[in-house]
Amino acid sequence: MKVLHINSVAAFGSTATIAEDLCRGLEARGGRAVLAYGRGDASDKASCIRIGSPLSVLAHGAASRISDRHGRYSLAATAAFLRRAEAFRPDLVHLHNLHGYYLNYPMLFAWLRDKKLPVVWTLHDCWAFTGHCAHFIPSGCEKWRSGCGACGQKGSYPKSLLADASSRNHADKRRCFTGLDTLTVVTPSEWLKSLAGQSFLGAYPIRCIHNGVDLGLFRPDGPEYPPLSHKEDRILLLGVAGSWAENKGLEDFFRLRQLLDARYRIALVGLSPAQLASLPEGVEGFGRIRSAEELAAIYRSADLFLNPSYADTYPSTQLEALASGTPVLCYDTGGCAEALADRRCVVPRGDVVALAGAIRAEAWRDCVFPARDRLDKQRAIAEYLSLYESL
Repeated sequence: MKVLHINSVAAFGSTATIAEDLCRGLEARGGRAVLAYGRGDASDKASCIRIGSPLSVLAHGAASRISDRHGRYSLAATAAFLRRAEAFRPDLVHLHNLHGYYLNYPMLFAWLRDKKLPVVWTLHDCWAFTGHCAHFIPSGCEKWRSGCGACGQKGSYPKSLLADASSRNHADKRRCFTGLDTLTVVTPSEWLKSLAGQSFLGAYPIRCIHNGVDLGLFRPDGPEYPPLSHKEDRILLLGVAGSWAENKGLEDFFRLRQLLDARYRIALVGLSPAQLASLPEGVEGFGRIRSAEELAAIYRSADLFLNPSYADTYPSTQLEALASGTPVLCYDTGGCAEALADRRCVVPRGDVVALAGAIRAEAWRDCVFPARDRLDKQRAIAEYLSLYESL
């Protein structure tokens, strides 16, 4: 079996890790896999095809910011990629994030319809069925149900500075994405499965396959991270993000620092240079961690992992922390609570006072968290490969 994966990135972030793992899982069973990507570096863990170039990504991004027609540019880059995809002759195509300024989705779906290939599409967010945004939760918007328009999140990713084409985008996506003979939609959480089923994608089979992590890497036993390991009698609160975008709750950590006394340390990982330079007093900051082993040591160093994200599908950071033996507190948003199950470790979204209270109450020390086998990425890989075979 030959499978073509398509994702915005190949060597960084949770979506890339999932695609890489599936490529390696298939090849370990005698198949072939290629990961086509649009931005950043190629993966050293999977065979890769670059879609377009940094220049074409910049041009696509610039045009999108003017027109709000994200995913409608990169025509030459997409045409060149489809010629390479044709030469690979895949038996199945697995889609991941199609947004990211690198791909023309109408051209891709026209090719998929022509080839009549079975398609798996893993939704890592809500972009596939909205007229603009990747996450509508922060604004409480429900327009995606009927067609969008007068977008209240035009300034959010994928940002538009001028036009509002959300109504037109929604109609285009409905027409384009519902024209395949064989498509199975996969979501990493039951929460997103429910939403996708209420959208125009509900015309297709939808199943939930929870993501997993490498239990050999993220485990309770092992070294701690030296800059964080000398905790004395203080409680170390940890936050980790691949990119601290606005909806990740960075400002909530700063407010939390004001609410908690000196017994608590707060350390944030994955900050940009600008964010590191502007950290308030009492918050320790670290840049992007490239080594997975180092990241696992960081999780083990913490007493408690916090995820005050305002919009998340099924956060890998929570799974990594739990697999490393670190308790988790999160906001009740998206699929975050679903990854924990114990409601004592969940507080209302945006309620920093409640978050501080939950930290002080320390119920998280004896919360019941998912069994390790539920966190195992090998379980998720096996479910995906079984789906491939069935298609």
